[in-house]
Amino acid sequence: MACGRTKAEAIVTDVLAPTSVEDCLKVLRRPLNEQREATTKAHTPFFSVASDASNHGTTKLFPLDETSVAIHNQIVTKLEENGLGLDMISAYSADNASLNYGRYNSVFQKLKENNNCILNANCVAHIVHNSAKHAGDRLNIDIENVVNKTFSHFSSSAKRIEELKSIHTFVEIEYQSLLRHVPTRWLSLWPAVKRLHDSWASIKTYFLSLGEDQCPKSLWLLFKDDQDGEGNPLDLQFVIGPLMDVLAESALYHRAPQQNIRDCPELGVKLQIFMVNFFSSLPEENRGSVLLQLIQRLGSRQWCAVPLLFLSQALSCLSPCPLLGSDGLHAFREVLRCTMITHQVLLRGASQCFLLHAALCLTDVVLYSCFFPSDP
Repeated sequence: MACGRTKAEAIVTDVLAPTSVEDCLKVLRRPLNEQREATTKAHTPFFSVASDASNHGTTKLFPLDETSVAIHNQIVTKLEENGLGLDMISAYSADNASLNYGRYNSVFQKLKENNNCILNANCVAHIVHNSAKHAGDRLNIDIENVVNKTFSHFSSSAKRIEELKSIHTFVEIEYQSLLRHVPTRWLSLWPAVKRLHDSWASIKTYFLSLGEDQCPKSLWLLFKDDQDGEGNPLDLQFVIGPLMDVLAESALYHRAPQQNIRDCPELGVKLQIFMVNFFSSLPEENRGSVLLQLIQRLGSRQWCAVPLLFLSQALSCLSPCPLLGSDGLHAFREVLRCTMITHQVLLRGASQCFLLHAALCLTDVVLYSCFFPSDP
C-alpha cells in the first residue's frame, strides 16, 4: 500500500490496518449466544467473503495466479490462519466473471463444496450497467462521447460558462454545472447523462448559436438534426429503440409463482404505469410524433404474441387525446395486418381489442370517421 509519504504509509500499514483486522476478528470469533444456558450450543456470527482484482491501465493486478483454484485456496488459507470456519460463510461476493460464478469450475462452486449453504452475492448493479451499455450501442449517437465532449467544451472556459448561464436565464431553466464521466467509474455515466438531459434545451441553443464552424463537429451533427424537433432527445431514442427491443423478449413476462393465472405479470403492470408517465412527461406538441414512432416501431418487426399483448394493453391505458391523424391509423393497421397473422387466436383477439381501443382514444374520430351509405 502506498500513501505517498513514508510516515503516513507506516501508520496505515503498521497501526490502523492490523488494529482494524483484529477488531473484526474479535467480533467474528465471539459466540452470539454465549450468555444463554450452558445446554445451548454457542455459534459465532455468519460472515461473507469477497475477492476482487484491480487494473492498472491495461495490466491486471492480482496478488496470485488468477485461477479459480488459486483464489479458492487463498480464501481457505486466510480463514484458517485467522481461526474462522468455512461453515460460517454466508455468501461469496465478486464481479460477474465466469471465473468467479461459472457453472462448473468457479470459485463459487468450489466454496459450495466446502459449504453448500453459501449464497452468490454477485454484483447485480454491474449486470444492469452492462445491459444499459449494450443498449446504448444501439443508439444513433455515442452517448459517452456526447457527455465528454460537452463537458470538456465548458470545463476550461469561464466565458463559455457565463454564456451558457445567460441562456439558462433566458429560457427560465435553473443552471446546473455539467458533470464529468470517468470511464473507470461506470456509475458516473448516468448522473452525467441526467444533468445533460435536464439542461438539453439550453445546451442545444448554445451550440446551435455557435454555428457549424465553431461547434465541435460531432456535437453539431447531433444538435443540427434536433433543431427542428425532428430528431429525438436521448431518452426518446432509448425508448423507441433499445427499450422496445428488450420488451420483445417473451421470458420477461412470466408470472411470479404466487400469482394467480388471471393476474397481470409484474412487468405488464409496470409497463402500463411507465407508458402513462412517459407520455405525461413529454411536451404536448411532441406526444403525437413520439406515439406515431412507437406504433410504427410495433409494425416494423415480427412480434411474439405475449410481448405485443402487454404493449398493446399499455397503449390502451393512455388518456384519451386526439394525438394521431391518418398516418397513425395507417400505422395501427400495419400492426394489425403484419404482426397478427400467426399468433394464437385468443392472444391475437385480446391484442386487437387493446389496439382498437387505443386507436379510438388517440385519434380524432370525428375527423377520420368512416361514413357508410344507408341500406337501400
